Amino acid sequence: MACSHGQEEAAAALIGGGADVRAVNQEGTSALMFAVVAERPELVGLLLRSGANPQGEDNNGWTPRDYAEEIEDEEVRRQVLALLAASGRQSSERNR
Repeated sequence: MACSHGQEEAAAALIGGGADVRAVNQEGTSALMFAVVAERPELVGLLLRSGANPQGEDNNGWTPRDYAEEIEDEEVRRQVLALLAASGRQSSERNR
């Protein structure tokens, strides 16, 4: 819920308390997807640094990147897409 409202401090406290950043709701929507839709690059970065899955798909087959492509604010869209891309590169490097 904190991610859907863009509350970085609350999300950080939950993560610090052991919240599963890879958990999804019944629609398959992750906290990362909520943060992207809320247009909060700081929260997207926090979730990615905490292990959120940037390639996860919801029940409709949408990924965080798909949601990011829908952001109207060009600067926010660019920031979020850059964070997702960087996270994807780091995941690939770790899996080598």
